[in-house]
Amino acid sequence: MHGLAWMKEVLGEIEAASTCSGLEKVIKVTLRRGELSHHSQEELELAWDLIKKDTICQHAILVIEEEPALIRCPACGWEAGWQSDLLCCQGCGGRVELVSGTDLQLVGIQGI
Repeated sequence: MHGLAWMKEVLGEIEAASTCSGLEKVIKVTLRRGELSHHSQEELELAWDLIKKDTICQHAILVIEEEPALIRCPACGWEAGWQSDLLCCQGCGGRVELVSGTDLQLVGIQGI
């Protein structure tokens, strides 16, 4: 499960940030997951439940925000939600590029 390795790295970042900020307890962690991310929401939630035990995050809830996948035609600037057709729908004939929707990011830590 690759999500477990990724979440362990996130936990390390949270612990480091918590130490620098003087937090004693993390109560909420927010991630942003792209629609086309390699990690499913279920995989991340399971990994989080496994790794947070006996850490500063043991009682923290995990919030996963979904980011839509977007494509853009570099020739004319047309943008749309992800679709498997890789040609611009505006008739310019340009090949579209994926501009968002594959990232997985730690975007927020809330604690006391």
